[in-house]
Amino acid sequence: MSPKFNRMFFRMSTSYIILMIIILYYTTMSSSQLLSKKKEKSEGCCSFPCQHGGVCIERKFGYFCDCKNTGYYGKNCAIETWFTFFKCHTNMILEMIISIHYFIFSLINTNSLYFPSYYKIAGDILCKMHTVGMYGIDGKSYAALNPLYDSNSAVRITPSVPKYCPTPLGTKGQDPFKATSEVYNQLLKRQSFNASKTTNLLFTVYGSHFFLQFLSHGNLNGITCSHLYAEHKRTYHKGKVVTEVYNGEEYPLQHQRSQKKTFAHYLGRTEQDDWKVNILKQNSLTYVFATLWIREHNRVCDILAKIWPSWDDERLFDTARNIVTGELLVITLSEWYPVLMGYKTNLFYDPSYSTAEYALISNRLPIETFLALHWPNLIPDSFTVNNHTVVVTESLWNNLDQNLVKKFGLNNLIEAFAVSPSGQVSIENTLDILSETTKYILEMGRKLRIPSFNRMRAIAGLKPYNTFTDMMKTTKWNHILEKNYGNVDNIEFITGVLIEPNMNQRNALGETVTALFGPWLLKALLTHPLGSKFMWKPSTMGGKVGWNIVNNAKLKNLVCHNVKSPDICIKKNMISFRLDPQRRKRITNKRSGRQKINRIKRNTKDQQ
Repeated sequence: MSPKFNRMFFRMSTSYIILMIIILYYTTMSSSQLLSKKKEKSEGCCSFPCQHGGVCIERKFGYFCDCKNTGYYGKNCAIETWFTFFKCHTNMILEMIISIHYFIFSLINTNSLYFPSYYKIAGDILCKMHTVGMYGIDGKSYAALNPLYDSNSAVRITPSVPKYCPTPLGTKGQDPFKATSEVYNQLLKRQSFNASKTTNLLFTVYGSHFFLQFLSHGNLNGITCSHLYAEHKRTYHKGKVVTEVYNGEEYPLQHQRSQKKTFAHYLGRTEQDDWKVNILKQNSLTYVFATLWIREHNRVCDILAKIWPSWDDERLFDTARNIVTGELLVITLSEWYPVLMGYKTNLFYDPSYSTAEYALISNRLPIETFLALHWPNLIPDSFTVNNHTVVVTESLWNNLDQNLVKKFGLNNLIEAFAVSPSGQVSIENTLDILSETTKYILEMGRKLRIPSFNRMRAIAGLKPYNTFTDMMKTTKWNHILEKNYGNVDNIEFITGVLIEPNMNQRNALGETVTALFGPWLLKALLTHPLGSKFMWKPSTMGGKVGWNIVNNAKLKNLVCHNVKSPDICIKKNMISFRLDPQRRKRITNKRSGRQKINRIKRNTKDQQ
């Protein structure tokens, strides 16, 4: 062969080989891309790829994130716009001020720097919470108007995990879950009481009583004060409600006999005739605040009747209800809410500074926060009243047979609550008497197909945990958690909020629950109809006297105006939702001394 032919053959062979390599390369790439798309399709929206409120939409291959009006963009809505960056970081700085330094925030409060974004300091839903309760509990994984319109249906922060997903949590978790009884016994059941260093039992009892109003005939609504008025009968005389008198003091009626049933019984009932009144009157702890508020209503009625003798019963009742509701709003926001969020100072209620976007959000409590707030960690095993140890297991659901308020006196019980620590959210710290309720809540979370604990943290604007050690800050419980869940991404939402430790004890509850519940509670307080510019005025409260009662509302005033012997009102800062470690130590030492003296007396008597 000629050299020319050889060169031509070599070039053709080389070109053929290169062509084959190119074809093989693209064939391989197409196959890998197809496999990748198939994998992407198998997961799709199951992995919850869309961040910051982006809505996930299934496609033939993969998914699409709708980032419209979120303040973020990109494939997964992960990149923030400049406006979102400056807005949210400004709020972070302001929140840091209120959380850390009392003096700086007091300065902002008392001069011209006070401005409408004051309430954004406490929690801006647009920065911290990227969904607005537009999902229902009917198992649908897409947004619809029905949950917002239908008052007989609860709302959700997140859509349900789609049923076609590989696991109940999407792409993570076990299928099936371990039995709730097994999870409870290994992770939740209290072994020894883990006490809080920042909050007292008064905080827990107020929160438990306040939370009951969100349950209206089995559904979750906004602040309705139904826990104060829905189950109390009226006298139709001077606006008052019916009470029973014992030793010259008023108490809510107690006509039902104790049924020894727990909260879970009422959650699961289909008939809702008297479940709330039974909870209010059977629970010996919440009965304390039920007594305080019913006395306050009748006290306000007496004041109004004296000022306005021409008013009929209906107007006296309505105006007193306005005043008492206003007091509830003020006390909750100014004193209870800061303790919940871990702020160093109290706030004050001024709804005229609420922002416009709150009005666009459903005012009902999301089902996720409802499930997370049933207080099984925060209730102690016992507390001491007048040198008597009250065992919660024996008295919690036995108020009709053993009325602690009548037995020890309202003022003594409140003082005991104020100096007794509440529990702390941590592993193995769930009160066993609430085991039935806790298991029911776990089952409900599974039935509603709520995403994983880490996913809910991301929704709340928090960084997901990478390992069990990151979550627990210790390796002590890692083997137990790994045995039950394998990976930190597999932890269920309810289990997570019940075992997440509060290492710095800044918040009363865990970090995740606070981040989820805080903004919604703030929004519910600020968007209450009574706080609108049309109603938040003296004429709504019966004039200057009623207006002053509302604006000067404090927990201390509520107690001191409604106890027979207000000895605790003389003691400085005794009545508070915060636990004073020094006062608790002094009282504990004093009680120990009394108990020692009593033991000596008993021993001397026995010897004689």
